[in-house]
Amino acid sequence: MLNDKGDTLQTNGSKAQEVFISVKGIINDTKNTLDTIDEIFTITDKYEFAHSDDSSRELYIGAKNSASKTTTKTKYYETNKLLSDVSTLLNSLQSVTSTTIQNIKTLQDKTKTMLDSLSDTLDIATTSVNSSIVGGSVTQSQISNRSSTLSSANSKVLSQLSSLNNSISSLKTTSTDIENQRSTVRNLETQLQVNKENLQTVLKGAKSEDVQIQLNNLKQMQISLSQLSEQSENYELTAAFDGNIDIVNMKV
Repeated sequence: MLNDKGDTLQTNGSKAQEVFISVKGIINDTKNTLDTIDEIFTITDKYEFAHSDDSSRELYIGAKNSASKTTTKTKYYETNKLLSDVSTLLNSLQSVTSTTIQNIKTLQDKTKTMLDSLSDTLDIATTSVNSSIVGGSVTQSQISNRSSTLSSANSKVLSQLSSLNNSISSLKTTSTDIENQRSTVRNLETQLQVNKENLQTVLKGAKSEDVQIQLNNLKQMQISLSQLSEQSENYELTAAFDGNIDIVNMKV
């Protein structure tokens, strides 16, 4: 269920779409990486038939460290569940016309958790592959190539994590900026009310030039408040996975 609290974002804006596209790219990469792990370790039924003519293959992969192979399979399923969670949330956000900053942050946090899990899975999978022995259809060349494939995949995941952490930090900073702007509007509204009350006092027996000064001050404050409110309504966030998020109609 989507959170209906917080600042409203248009999900069909080009900058918001950049966020979704980036997350979708990470999802696709994660699917491909998990598929590679599945193929190497024959975790699911998908590759069980493909390797059915080589029953000894299972014995040689990770043979010198059976615990690492077991852990790899456990981590595979954990990461796959997190992948499903991220995909579900992304689909939910893309199915509505507007959402909140908090929902975008939740998407980022879930994606980060998934990438952390995938990196751990790749680490243990690499250890397991390097613990394989040559035999049957398993050659040293295959062991080396699979180890290299897993290591390269992990390097990409770590790079994605770095970019994501920067994006999360940027979103937090922007949220603070929005609250600061709201505070400025509230303070200006308070001061405007005080000046209106002061004007009522000045009007009693005051000189015409003093009254005009007070009126000019009020007019200027009203203009400033109007401008600041307009800026808030069209506030644009820089907080993205390689992109931005549009905020529209922010209520102050």
